[in-house]
Amino acid sequence: MNNWASEHSGNFLTMLDLTNYYTNTVLHTNRLWRLCDKGALYRIFKNSGSSDDCMQKYFNHVYSVIQQRHDLLHGPRRLLTVHGRFLTFFPSSTMYDGVSELASSSFFDSDDSPPPEFWLGVEGDSLVSFIPEDYISRANEGVECCMGGCLAWGKEI
Repeated sequence: MNNWASEHSGNFLTMLDLTNYYTNTVLHTNRLWRLCDKGALYRIFKNSGSSDDCMQKYFNHVYSVIQQRHDLLHGPRRLLTVHGRFLTFFPSSTMYDGVSELASSSFFDSDDSPPPEFWLGVEGDSLVSFIPEDYISRANEGVECCMGGCLAWGKEI
């Protein structure tokens, strides 16, 4: 486990928080990419000295966005059932070509990153997201055409 993951392993957004956020915000407004700008990975890569430095800065950015979303959640929590799939993004394998963004109607950004509204946390050198079933078809268009192999579906729940 890398330093970032060991430092922040207890700070992953819980499925309950994600479900609450999804049902109260994303589903009702159908707005994605409100928590950070598209293309953040490329900008970080461009301004970093080494690939290790880039990944560390990117994962710190991921953590800050997850924390920001967590801080925005208010009110009582309730358990809801949400169906979807886990998606793994390997940022070191992205091609920065914008193909997945185009194919998915801007679900992904030009760096192949999924929307921050669905980020769960970092596992090793990858970003894990939960994609609700309402977005799976759109996301799958981007996953299928991703040339670098940086997007991979996980378990369906």
